[in-house]
Amino acid sequence: MAAQILEMTPDQLVEMRSNGDIHGYRYGPTWKFKRDEIERVINEKESEARNANDTSLKADEDFLMSPSDVMFNTDDEKTGDGADKDEELF
Repeated sequence: MAAQILEMTPDQLVEMRSNGDIHGYRYGPTWKFKRDEIERVINEKESEARNANDTSLKADEDFLMSPSDVMFNTDDEKTGDGADKDEELF
């Protein structure tokens, strides 16, 4: 889901995470990303697009989840282990 929101492939998101461009949390077989981190990357991409005179990437507020949705799963499938429930990471 995070890759969809960022309008990239899951492999591109994995590459960003590996390069330290986005911070994620391992949760069993999946990776989670805080909403703030997703929004930070969107804002950076929007800024880069404006600087390049390209406005193709916009944060779609209707597509983003509500503030109570803290993290996003890189998988489209639910793991069945509670991974899809809202929770804070410490």
